[in-house]
Amino acid sequence: MGPTELLVYEWGERKEPLGSPLLPGEVQGLIERLRHRLEASADELNISPASLKRLESRLADYYRVTQAHPLSEEELVRLVREVAAYIGHVLVTHAGGRWADDNLELWGTAVVFDGPWEVMEEHGRETSPFRAGFLMGGEAAWAWDTIEAGGKPNLYNKLYRRAKSKYLPRERL
Repeated sequence: MGPTELLVYEWGERKEPLGSPLLPGEVQGLIERLRHRLEASADELNISPASLKRLESRLADYYRVTQAHPLSEEELVRLVREVAAYIGHVLVTHAGGRWADDNLELWGTAVVFDGPWEVMEEHGRETSPFRAGFLMGGEAAWAWDTIEAGGKPNLYNKLYRRAKSKYLPRERL
């Protein structure tokens, strides 16, 4: 678990207000704040699957800008909320997911997909009839940690394409 992932997880455990789960009614406002923060237009971050690639680029640019004045913990959790809302909205809008109604904190705010799922096992693929979920707070925090480490999160392939195709490596279940 990276430092941002750990921070977001701990804020939820401590019941900090920003560590609370995302609510569907706040998603649009969080997306608007993200666009403003990243200085991106609604055309650039337009909730399309392809915009996940543009989001990564904008986040990497934002990370470079913030190096002179690193984000406070509170501001970093705010950023994670915004990114989680954006990614989740893309999955809900284009991959057939829905916001889970049993979220307890930001870290575990999930977008869920009904089964069946193709699951890669050690000995091949199997089909799972169960629902699967992507933890938006965890994924958004992981994306920031990946950028911070000099990597590329590849949200389009890692999240969107897997969700759309209903294919998961075993460790995702």
